[in-house]
Amino acid sequence: MSEGPFIDPGDPPLPFAEWDSDPLLVEDHAEPDYLRNVAESIRRAAEARQLRDQGQAQVIEAADVQLWRALFIAEVERLARMSPSPFTSDDALDAVGLPPRPNAVGAAMTGLARLGVIRRIGYVTSSRPSRHAAVVAQWVGVGHD
Repeated sequence: MSEGPFIDPGDPPLPFAEWDSDPLLVEDHAEPDYLRNVAESIRRAAEARQLRDQGQAQVIEAADVQLWRALFIAEVERLARMSPSPFTSDDALDAVGLPPRPNAVGAAMTGLARLGVIRRIGYVTSSRPSRHAAVVAQWVGVGHD
């Protein structure tokens, strides 16, 4: 369990007996609102991750994405192997073009990260004018970090 007043999302819920012994966690022996808010935030974040994963699985398997997916994955793998320099999905998009469905980019990058091909190291501003200076993840090939 984490120390101090910070609640780590991976921590188990505190038993009521511990609330009584920590003045930062309880006042007048009532359940603190912030613990309810933290629990609700954790639940909503888990639901959001589940919906993201479902959406990514659907888009990456869609028939109209398959050719783009193969080209994009090959380009990201090439970037990951060829250079220890960080890259973004913009670099791969410059080589293969935009996908038929916009969320295919995130689905492909997430999949490659889960397979251990790439690792996110930070965030930078997108180089694509159409992204209006949005923030994008910066990646390196695993073994180049």
